[in-house]
Formats: sequence, structure tokens, C-alpha cells
Amino acid sequence: MFLPRNLETSILNAFCDFDVVYLNGARQCGKSTLAYMLQKKVSADFVTLDDYSTLMRAKNDPLSFLKQSPNKMLIIDEIQLAPELFRPLKHVIDEQRITGTRSQFLLTGSINILNIPTLSEALVGRMAVKTLYPFSVSEVLSKNAPTFDDLFDLKIQNFKFEKMDWREMIQKATYPEMIKNKNINRYQWFDHYITTLLQRDVRSLANIEKILEMPKLLRILSTRVGGLSNDTNVAVDASLNLSTYRRYKTLLESVFLITYIEAWHTSLKKRLIKSPKLYFTDTALVSHLLKIKLEDLESSHPLYGHLFENFVASELIKSLDPSRFKIFHYRDSNNVEVDFMIENQKGEVIGLEVKACVQLSRHDVKNLKIVQGSCPFKFGFVLHSGHDFYPICENIYALPISFFQGM
Repeated sequence: MFLPRNLETSILNAFCDFDVVYLNGARQCGKSTLAYMLQKKVSADFVTLDDYSTLMRAKNDPLSFLKQSPNKMLIIDEIQLAPELFRPLKHVIDEQRITGTRSQFLLTGSINILNIPTLSEALVGRMAVKTLYPFSVSEVLSKNAPTFDDLFDLKIQNFKFEKMDWREMIQKATYPEMIKNKNINRYQWFDHYITTLLQRDVRSLANIEKILEMPKLLRILSTRVGGLSNDTNVAVDASLNLSTYRRYKTLLESVFLITYIEAWHTSLKKRLIKSPKLYFTDTALVSHLLKIKLEDLESSHPLYGHLFENFVASELIKSLDPSRFKIFHYRDSNNVEVDFMIENQKGEVIGLEVKACVQLSRHDVKNLKIVQGSCPFKFGFVLHSGHDFYPICENIYALPISFFQGM
């Protein structure tokens, strides 16, 4: 079963400006499948370095390996297994610029290349980087619905939102294997997934002296989704020294398990000195780490709201094109906060507050109104677990979670 991915068009468009596109993302999120489907559309050659003989050929004679598809696209799957290819690839691209020939390359890998400067610097100005995440709920359902452009223009007022519980959405917006195999044992699959990820991808990035501590660290982080990053507190809870924890945190980011949303402010300098907020890229994985069965999750559960917010964050990350939209959170010295601030290419901003409830009141827009007074945004939205869109007060609206069904 192949479901179209929202990133497909963005990848194809990137080849108008770049000779190399690096498609990275978490293991098992569908990169190889997407690359294989793109092969059919652009008549590319496809090789995977998961094949041992192919890997040895790439390592032993990288230049010949890269020149095997002249004047054509070559797709190289699992490129992180042969980092020796990056410098020769720069040579091939530069040579083509001189000779006027053009071969293009789609690379896929399970490690964030931007966190490996020695590799990414080799192709500065020559490579576009695209990130694929586990399925968004809209990709699974394949429905037409409003976009974030419609939010900025407020063109969604007459849209009919379908009713779907957000806990059901989480179970759909996850790794492809969960969608393909309806009878899969999710508990066993996630356990195996985490073990494989830590033993293969994390170990390939660094020599981890306490690899057995990583599952414990993941569980600690899963209880802190939506919270401000506090490295010292997490390090203490995980029984790690601060420098070790920070190294482990970077590794978990590099394999796309966790992500951070930076603080919004009017200047880049102020953004960087504010604490980011922690989220996991897949909320079904969070529920597994917390040993929570989504179908049994009640609103009285102390982490009910945290899971709801993580789901919103993950859908934003999966759905928004980072070349067109930037995501931040807002928090000031008086602890006034707005969960998400989304900025478009025009510099327009919308505020998005998350409330894991069906019935909203004016109290739920208090922070949006305060922030709107000091940092004006175009519109504010309270994203709730109900199914209705309606105005609450001037320029602030209730937005149902089912909005994401068609992103």
C-alpha cells in the first residue's frame, strides 16, 4: 500500500534549483518507499546501500559509483552507511558545472545531516535538505480541507469539519507499518523500533558508553512534552552528568525522535536566548513510552493535555513547509504564554493556543489577548478537542482539532 506524501512536490521542485536533494527522516517513516515511487516518476536509477555488495562498491570506488547514471537521476538509499561518498559527490557536481552536463542525486538517510557538519559542509550550496516524518493524519485520510494559508486569510469559516476523536487521529498519524498492518502488536513493534534505533543509528553517530540508559532517558523526556527545556533537571533525573545528557539529547534529535520549538520574539538574538519547548515527532510513540493506551485515556489523566499538545506540535511539524512557515512558542517574564506562534513568508503571525477540552470560554483566550496587545498577530486560534469553528472575540476563533484531518 502506498499513500501519497505531502513532501513529494517539494522534493521535485527542489530539483529545479539543486543537483542534490537529501531526504532525511526517522527510520521506518517511509523514505525508501517515497524514493522508490519518485523513481517511477522521474525515470531514475535506484540503488540501496543496505545491499552489502552495493555498499562495498560505493566505498571502494566512490567516483565510479556516482557516475553510473550519466545525464540521469541516481537515487541512493541509506546514504549514511557510506559517508565516504559526500566529498566525491562534491567533485562530481563541480565537474558537471564545468562540462555543462547534469546528473542529479536523491539521497536518503536516517540521520539528520545538518548535525554532521563534516558531511553537510561538503555540499553547501549544492544540496537541498528535506525531512520526512511519520504520517500526518491528513496523509492517511487523504482529504481536502483548509490549509494554513486559509488560516492566515481566514477562509475556513464555512468549512464543514468531520468528527474524529484526537486519540484516534494519533493512532493513524504514525509510522507506515502501523497503517499497513492493522493487526500489528504496537507494543512489541515500538519496543523493537526503539532498540534498533538506539543500537544502529545512535551507535553509528557516537560511541555511547551508557546505551542502556537511553530508554530510561526517553521515558523521562516523554513526561516533559510541551515543557520548557531544562537540561539540568533532566540530567539529574536521568542520573547523567550535564555534558553527557546534552550529547545524548543531540543524538536523539539527530535520529528524529525528539524536536524542539524555539521561543518567538521580535529579534533573532532574543529567540536564541529563550528556552525551547520539547516535543516528540510521533505521539503514538510517546503514549507507548508512557504506557498509556490511547483508547482508555481519560481527560482526568495528568498527561492528557500534554499528549494533546504533543499531537498538535507533531502535526504542525509534519504539515508545515519550513521554507514557507516558521513555528515558535511565546513565553514572557510574567509567564504569559501562547503554545504556538506561526509566521509566514510575509512576516504575518498567527497565535495558536491549545486546549484539550470541548467547551471553551473567554478565559481560554486570556493569554492570546495579552500577547496580541504587545506582539500583534493577525489572528488567534484556540485549538480544541471539539468539532466546531466559531468566533470567541475579535480576531480570535475556536478551531477544532479535526482541522488537521486535511492538512
